[in-house]
Amino acid sequence: MMKGLIIGAGGEGSRLAQFLSEDLTNGIMEPMTFTIADDDIVEQDNINVQNFSAEDINKNKACALSSKYLGLAPLKARIENESQLKGFDIIVSCVDNYATRALIFSFCSKSKIPYVDIR
Repeated sequence: MMKGLIIGAGGEGSRLAQFLSEDLTNGIMEPMTFTIADDDIVEQDNINVQNFSAEDINKNKACALSSKYLGLAPLKARIENESQLKGFDIIVSCVDNYATRALIFSFCSKSKIPYVDIR
């Protein structure tokens, strides 16, 4: 089974998690597993612009999403090195951090792993 990694559970990542889970559940996508990585917690300000509710406040973003949507495994970590990217068949970047985006691009390019940069 293919394994995907979504990096970032904020605005784009939180919406993508919902859409992917719905597509997996409804059989629209080939069966695969996704890990969603983010070390941030849900704050009150996130509720209006990200896919979280008041019940999610003070929870890790990746954990909050994985408890809502089937097919997602949480990774409560900031992606900071290539070893964290190994073992995935596709990587989706939903981060606005230039250093992380550069790390993903470099790793995926030399490893010939497909990636999507949503930001």
